[in-house]
Amino acid sequence: FCVARDEQVGVYGFIFFRDAYWVTVIIDDLLYTSIPKFEELAPQEKQLYHNNKEFYNKYARQGTKSLYFAKSATQGETWVPLIEKAYAKLHGSYAALGGGQACEAIEDLTGGISTFIPAQLRKANVDRLFGCAYQSLSGARSGDYWHSPEIFGLMGNHAYSVLRAVEVNGKRFVIVRNPWGNSEWTGPWSDGSKEWTKEWLERLPEFGHVFGDDGQFVMEYKDFLSCWDTLNRTLLLDDSWAMSSQWLHVTTRPLPSAWTFGDVSFTFSLSEPTLAIIVLSQIDNRYFKEISGCSYWQFDFIIFKAGEKEILAESSLSRLRSRSVNVEVNLDAGDYVIHVSDLDTLDPGNSSVLCFYRCGLIVTVYIKPCTRTPISVIRTLPIGINVRYLV
Repeated sequence: FCVARDEQVGVYGFIFFRDAYWVTVIIDDLLYTSIPKFEELAPQEKQLYHNNKEFYNKYARQGTKSLYFAKSATQGETWVPLIEKAYAKLHGSYAALGGGQACEAIEDLTGGISTFIPAQLRKANVDRLFGCAYQSLSGARSGDYWHSPEIFGLMGNHAYSVLRAVEVNGKRFVIVRNPWGNSEWTGPWSDGSKEWTKEWLERLPEFGHVFGDDGQFVMEYKDFLSCWDTLNRTLLLDDSWAMSSQWLHVTTRPLPSAWTFGDVSFTFSLSEPTLAIIVLSQIDNRYFKEISGCSYWQFDFIIFKAGEKEILAESSLSRLRSRSVNVEVNLDAGDYVIHVSDLDTLDPGNSSVLCFYRCGLIVTVYIKPCTRTPISVIRTLPIGINVRYLV
């Protein structure tokens, strides 16, 4: 987020969480527009503005709608395109922002931890953020090979934000928003649908929703569950959490490789019982995607107490091309071992000839101590992470 700015000079400073630490990005306030410069206009187009460059710039090249990339629905509001520009600079270009998981961008913005389990919607936008999506459907059966069918106006392979969950008159609802600011759900309980009887319209303020083509819409919970096949949650961490991380290069096995545990392990110690979140992540490769090779890696891990064989927890199932996996678990005081498994997969979409069998890997342990101890820098954290290769 923007932590410092000088609007008169036009300089803005942002911070993002990348590869287990906060990164500073400084940008100016110059933004791309979709409207050409006056000199690029054809003579007939210049006549529409009376051949007056100042008049053209004042009425055609100003305002939020003239921006080429992200824009706010509120005229004159600039934080959306500015944070997008800073995020693009962090990754090298605007093109590097295309595709991927929306929850990974939320992690970069907040330093939170994302999982793909549908739960705790009532805490949406309280201490966690939710997003939802579904994979594009095939139009082959209907003969339309070029367009993916929509589900009551909802598009596949597109991320939506979950704003909140409410219960009104014994029914459960979820308020969702399309980040585009338009193109809404047209099914039951959509704006102006038959479900909104006079009695329900009187209770509309309880939803915190107003009708309008603004991208926000209401879904009944059963429709919400039947529509989306992906629901991601990003847990926001306050200053009651402590963290420690370890970064290393992992030498992976050549293709084809077996999915086995035990090649790489991490150990850490806890001095008291605590709620812990263990995150295993690859380094963010958006900046150097073009030279990252023709393989991608997926990881999972298991946790057990040192000297014991019983598995205490295992990471959430890794999704295709996921950047990280994690697990949230209550642990007693003691020494613990994290065993990592890895799988190399050929990327058919990458035309590189060489395969690079070294991958950047980061393990991060977050704890919420029972005793509140002031923590200033990472080196003072009460977690020591050690790395070892098992032979």
